[in-house]
Parts: sequence; structure tokens; C-alpha cells
Amino acid sequence: MKRIELVIEPSALDRFTEAAEGLNLSDFDVTEVRRTPGSSRRESQRFYRGSEFVLHLVERLKVDLTVADDAATRIVHEFIERVRPESIAILRLDHTAAVTAEAIVRSTHATSIPMTPALVAAH
Repeated sequence: MKRIELVIEPSALDRFTEAAEGLNLSDFDVTEVRRTPGSSRRESQRFYRGSEFVLHLVERLKVDLTVADDAATRIVHEFIERVRPESIAILRLDHTAAVTAEAIVRSTHATSIPMTPALVAAH
């Protein structure tokens, strides 16, 4: 499985949902994020000892969705063409299994849990 993260302008959300429907994607998370403007970053951040500082932030949306490995590249190309995100990332999810007394619990972590044959055979 792979996770795709897109950062888009709020006005591009309709284009994203139309593209997602066209790709039969219905499960995704949308989070409001704020970014500093890239070109005038130093001008918008004013830090003075004992005085207020002004920080202008630009509203953006971050969209997260999980897709199958073989479909990730095709989906990303479709989003780039139809949505034109500011940034896009494909992240590989490592599925690891944690053995507990009750059951095997599956989770997605960046690191894997070492599984010894003795631990797996015991449960």
C-alpha cells in the first residue's frame, strides 16, 4: 500500500473530488494547513525582542489517501494533470504485524517490528 499526500489550494478541492470520483476513490482525509509564503518569507516574519511579530500564513488543504502499490503512479499522474497540486508525495506504507496475547494487530508504521520465529509460534 502507498499513501499519497497532496497540498492544494482550497479552490482546487472541487477539481480533486471530481478526479477522485473518476478514479473510484472515496476514502480520503482533508486537513486545513497554513503555510508561509515562499518568496517573501523573510519579509513576513518579523521578530523583535519585546515586540509583536507579524506572520502572514496562506491557507492550503492537505489531502491524504491510501491506494494499492500498482495504482499509485497512475493515480498521481491523473491528479497532477487534473488538480495541479502545489506539492504531491508518494509514501510507501510498511505493514507490520504486532503479536499480542489476544490477536495479531496490523498497523502501518515507518519502522518494522522484528518478528522472531519463537514469538510467532508461541501465539
